[in-house]
Amino acid sequence: MPVIEAVKGFKQYEGKSRSGSDWTHHNNFPTGDCLREDLGEKSPEELYVKTGLVTPEQLEAFYEFVPSNEDGIHTIESVKLLKVLEEQTWVSRI
Repeated sequence: MPVIEAVKGFKQYEGKSRSGSDWTHHNNFPTGDCLREDLGEKSPEELYVKTGLVTPEQLEAFYEFVPSNEDGIHTIESVKLLKVLEEQTWVSRI
């Protein structure tokens, strides 16, 4: 939940590219190729761990639930949590 709250509270920020150009960053969870460090964009670790909003362990656990591919992702638009009230096994190998 702390990571979800941190992402929910994300505010766009200003950065500078390596060439010195100003950039406004809107992506709340840039990873992989979607992370534009050359434009001064911050990683989730920089946005949420280094600012003290979440611990490294909380962020690492959250990563396991984030769908991504080899290119990475740039924005989390929604998060849905499902409560499992009961588990039933219908078929089991013996």
